[in-house]
Amino acid sequence: IGLVCSVILLIANLVFILSIGVSTIQTSPVAHVDVRSLARTLSNTTNTLQHLYEAEEITKQALHAAEFAVELTAEAYGEAVRGHVGFIAPLLPGINLPKSQLWYVLIALLVSAAIHECGHALAAGVEDLRVTSVGGFIALVFPGAFVQIDGVDQVSAKRQLKVYCAGAWHNVVTALFCLLFI
Repeated sequence: IGLVCSVILLIANLVFILSIGVSTIQTSPVAHVDVRSLARTLSNTTNTLQHLYEAEEITKQALHAAEFAVELTAEAYGEAVRGHVGFIAPLLPGINLPKSQLWYVLIALLVSAAIHECGHALAAGVEDLRVTSVGGFIALVFPGAFVQIDGVDQVSAKRQLKVYCAGAWHNVVTALFCLLFI
């Protein structure tokens, strides 16, 4: 805006000087040089403005092309995910998972994490180990949970394996139970 105002003022000054008359200006060599300098400055400013407008237009076109390329890439990736994966597919919000269903996925993750950790806690109880703390957390947007068990490292490897595998076992049982109702 400042550059455009400067150009307008330069043009107004040039018109004013030219309206006085070229013969009056040419009587003074200093004024004659100022008019030529002003004309060169005006020409350079006009060229600069034209280049700025061209650069702005090219930038807009490049931005539009980049946005279009991102849309095409996301669409192609979504088609590839839907077309070339079998039973298990990554869930990508906005590509193959509608954003409106994201809450269902997060709630399912929360329930799954809770069942998983309950499996560890139940197995620890069966193995006569003490559960010292249970908790949940949110990492970024993903829910998680934990169970802290005292003395798990002091029991035999077989008993440790029962406690460690109980979480995954409970997830498998939960998944099979859910598949029955699909």
